[in-house]
Amino acid sequence: MTDRNIHQRILAVMQDTGAFGKDGKNTFHNYKYASVESIVAHIQPNLVKHGVALLYSVSECVQMPVRQFTQGKGWVENEVTRATVQVSAVNVDDPKDFVCCQTFGFGLDSQDKGIYKAISGARKYGIFGMFNLMAGDDDPEYAPQDAPKAPTTRRPAPAPKSSPQPPTTPNTGAPMIPKEKRGHLMGLFKDCNLRERDQYIGFTNEVLNRAGQGSVTSTKDLTLRQADLIIDALEEKLMPTDPAAEAEMGASQ
Repeated sequence: MTDRNIHQRILAVMQDTGAFGKDGKNTFHNYKYASVESIVAHIQPNLVKHGVALLYSVSECVQMPVRQFTQGKGWVENEVTRATVQVSAVNVDDPKDFVCCQTFGFGLDSQDKGIYKAISGARKYGIFGMFNLMAGDDDPEYAPQDAPKAPTTRRPAPAPKSSPQPPTTPNTGAPMIPKEKRGHLMGLFKDCNLRERDQYIGFTNEVLNRAGQGSVTSTKDLTLRQADLIIDALEEKLMPTDPAAEAEMGASQ
């Protein structure tokens, strides 16, 4: 094992490490995620087996104010933390033989937990990239190769109950966006100083054209997909910019 370089060792770790499951669940947004602790526990035996030490160092942590919309409180002040982390894989038999990558993580929290969320996220995706890890349930064709199970008898599914159809847009016939989402959208237009109709319709069609989603003549014609695109673009427009990043971009140009 001592004659292998770090790249050969990383490849050996990749070969021996299979897909992993997601052990955590965000109950508020209802999605599953893999914690950094479970990922390290999943890969650690193969790191030891092939003589690879995984090291981390935080090179920067920046906290920035941000406005966040919530259903109960409307617009509230919050903080987002951006962490820059160096992840290194080191050959334990030759510490001068190593590779490293720089990753970023973000944590939205007005308390001290924002820093740890950002660092944990950066560490997690650094390991993902370094060893090309995969979560099994991300692939719809992935299925564990367990022993075949005896067939089970299933009762036929009950006939679906008819439900009233949601209102549709007058021009396209697509489902109309909910009243709450349209109110949120109009509030974002005002926050971005797009108060006149020709201003916010012009911005809307510019975003839709870039995304290949056509154009509209009224916000009442927006589909749910189109409304989400506009909301994402407006919230990005409201996000504070990093002066250091802007200066670096200007220097490169």
